[in-house]
Parts: sequence; C-alpha cells; structure tokens
Amino acid sequence: MLEIAVPQPGEAVEIVAFLNRAGGESSFLAFGAGGYVYTVEEQKTLIEDCRERGDGYMLNARIGEMLVANLYLFPLTHDFKSAEFGLCVAKSHWGRGIGTRMLAHVLAWASHRGLEEICIQVHPKNVAAQRLYARHGFAPAEEGDAESAMAMRLPTASRESLAGQA
Repeated sequence: MLEIAVPQPGEAVEIVAFLNRAGGESSFLAFGAGGYVYTVEEQKTLIEDCRERGDGYMLNARIGEMLVANLYLFPLTHDFKSAEFGLCVAKSHWGRGIGTRMLAHVLAWASHRGLEEICIQVHPKNVAAQRLYARHGFAPAEEGDAESAMAMRLPTASRESLAGQA
C-alpha cells in the first residue's frame, strides 16, 4: 500500500541516496547518477525548514519500507506566491499512479497556501510527465528547443482547479 507523508529530518540520508540512484535510472532528471545537488546535511536542513518554518513542502511516497518517490516544492518569490516543484518516482514504479497521487497532494497544499502559480521543469522527451501535468491544468510556459527542459505552469486562473484535484 502506498503511503505519502512529509519526511522527518532523519530520512535525509535515504532521500539523498534515493535521488542519487534515481539520477542514474532516468535521463529525464536534471542530474545523473550520484549528481543530486544537496548533501545529507543540506537535505536535513531543507526538511526542517519545510516542517518548522513552512519554507517549502516536501513529500515522500513509500510502499512498505521502500522509498519510491520524493517531491519538493520551493518558493520562487519572497512572498511565496509563486513556487516550483520537482517530482521523482523510482523507474521501477513508473506508470502506477504514484506521480498522480503526489501531484494531488502538492496541488491541495498549494491551494490551501494561496499560491498564485506553481511551475515544474519537464524534460521535453518525458511525454508521460507532460500529459500528467496537462491533465491537472498545467500548460507549457514557453517554447524552447528540443533538448532543454520545458517549463509548465499552473497560473492563478486555475486556482479553482487546484482545489478540485485533491
């Protein structure tokens, strides 16, 4: 059974290991194997900041004891009206609805928080992710070349759809 929860600081080691491993499983991430940008201490601080100060939102998805997905949303503006998120699902668990469930959680949180816009960078060849986000009201922010990440945005006008996705 899939369980989605806000991580504890003690899970930082596992999250960093998961994301470093996932970087080697998929060419759709912004980093490769072992290339996750945060250290364990930095990850622990991110988790604490999300939990204690609301400086973002983070979720883990587990099946039993196994971490199968991680999501991190962070502010793009000082007033936290615009934010960006990243979502990583273990390749072994693609196509099982985990991304959809994680997205529903973050959209509900964003609606409750009053965000005006949330964004995600999507690899141009990650058609499944593009479809997932489009089904939830996201649209491409701008045209780019075929090799760069595609920004997808859910603006204020779609705030009602934010609440309806949870």
